[in-house]
Amino acid sequence: MLDVHRLPALPRLARAGAWASLLSARIEPVDVAGFDPEVAPALVSGSLGPVELIRLDMGRCTIERGPGRIGYRADPAFSFLLQLSGRASFRHYGRTAGLAPDDVTLCHHNAPYSYMAEQTGSLLLVRLPASVLKDHLPLPENFCGRRLRAGEGLCESTASLCRNLFAQMEAGVPPQFQGRVARNLIEALATAFAIAFDDVIASSTLLTGLHARARLYIEENLQDPDLSPRRIAEKLRVSPRYLRLIFADGNETASAYVLRRRVEECARQMADPASRFLSITEIAFNWGFNSAPHFARSFRAHFGVTPRDYRRRGIPVAAPAGEET
Repeated sequence: MLDVHRLPALPRLARAGAWASLLSARIEPVDVAGFDPEVAPALVSGSLGPVELIRLDMGRCTIERGPGRIGYRADPAFSFLLQLSGRASFRHYGRTAGLAPDDVTLCHHNAPYSYMAEQTGSLLLVRLPASVLKDHLPLPENFCGRRLRAGEGLCESTASLCRNLFAQMEAGVPPQFQGRVARNLIEALATAFAIAFDDVIASSTLLTGLHARARLYIEENLQDPDLSPRRIAEKLRVSPRYLRLIFADGNETASAYVLRRRVEECARQMADPASRFLSITEIAFNWGFNSAPHFARSFRAHFGVTPRDYRRRGIPVAAPAGEET
């Protein structure tokens, strides 16, 4: 059976906070911005053993889980995100995945992320503990934020399985079959990702695992002006030289990765109407820059325009180079 949660009748200005409170209570602490008060959102959920399926029906909004919202969990959760309808953008582990109907991506809930629903639509989360997922998909962090495109590989059949199973849960799945159904669902999703991204699996397990840990640490500390390659290496307990080797496959050093991610986040915030009262310098310093000229040079080198022109023109934030769009 499914549990259905809808927002009660509230004044327009109170609806975004109520949606954030519902998501925080039923899933995890998050912030909500850019909320469309004309669309009444709903959360529908049900469980199959260790797996929880959660459907979010909503209008345009951004759901963000920043470092300040994340606490320690011995067995953190992961979710496969299936875009059921509408279009969205998912930012996670320094990647940006544009999501169309039946696209799938993977989320690590103990890492920062941002999900932006660009229009009215629905999202299905297949949520499970890390300890369960890792039995089917080793090093799942390496797949986070990558987009499995609709119609490619096993994505179509897997998306159909998720849809049909969620519909079946409304009528109820007999308890004696729930564990088997859950295992089949996890195995189908894990296999679809393993086939689609076999190049990730083929890489050195040690290096890719450390690269995922390094990216996670950077994302969690991106706003800290003292973040440096030496500090990242110390966190991973490797030498600075070995850290360079970890990032070598991406054709980008650790310091270049940090700089790129900072200017991308500055650009995203500059384009956000909620930040219109913040100056460009305030935004830059909020994301770890401690020199306005350095920020201006770095921003122009990445986007080809000055921060002021970028903000004035309202240029949309593109996906990072080499990432999913």
